[in-house]
Amino acid sequence: MLFALASCGGRERPPQFRLYGPANGGDTTAWSNPPFDGDKTTWRLHAKDRAQHETEYGAR
Repeated sequence: MLFALASCGGRERPPQFRLYGPANGGDTTAWSNPPFDGDKTTWRLHAKDRAQHETEYGAR
């Protein structure tokens, strides 16, 4: 029983590395990163265009 409780203890996690922004910067919106830099309208148009070009077999 002692070993089971000992295994539940917290361990120090190694730092995480991300492609854009700091790893512990919190959650951001999809359009706040490059290439959109905060332009939500351009992001929505890009997502809509990308969805129209998808098929059940992948991108056209």
